[in-house]
Amino acid sequence: MSNSYLSFACDWPRHGSGDAATKEEIDWLENQTNEELLYAFIEDSSNKENMALADAFSQSDWVGFYWHVEENENGKFIIFKSEESGSPEHLAILIKAFLAKFHPDKSLGFSWAYYDDNIELDGQGGGAAFITAKEIKYVDAYNWIDNEIKQYRKDKKNENDENNSASS
Repeated sequence: MSNSYLSFACDWPRHGSGDAATKEEIDWLENQTNEELLYAFIEDSSNKENMALADAFSQSDWVGFYWHVEENENGKFIIFKSEESGSPEHLAILIKAFLAKFHPDKSLGFSWAYYDDNIELDGQGGGAAFITAKEIKYVDAYNWIDNEIKQYRKDKKNENDENNSASS
């Protein structure tokens, strides 16, 4: 039996961008990822504070990642991570709400990897998310491979059909 893992990491603002995270942004993230506040919001949805992760959290009882603040010469920046397990979907939902509130003209993307500690068929893979204030786009390694195989087979069939028509 093998252990399965899912890992990801990304930062805001992007490392080297010259921008810095503000106190307001950090405070908002602290509230949005506070499990006690999420439970309270789920119990009493009349709460005025919009909790981006409320639906996802209510289904899993888990934020799905952790984050911390670091500082460099440009100021503070936020690192979002998972170790061993995580929810890329939860992070993408939070980032979309974050961008809508603070940076509607910006975007952020991140990728993830899933793997087993023993090499298993279908035990490795990954994906990526591209997020704006309006939408989240995902790509998953398995779906991409499946789509490429289907397209290849379709192209080969069309090629064979054309060759058969031309020889008739």
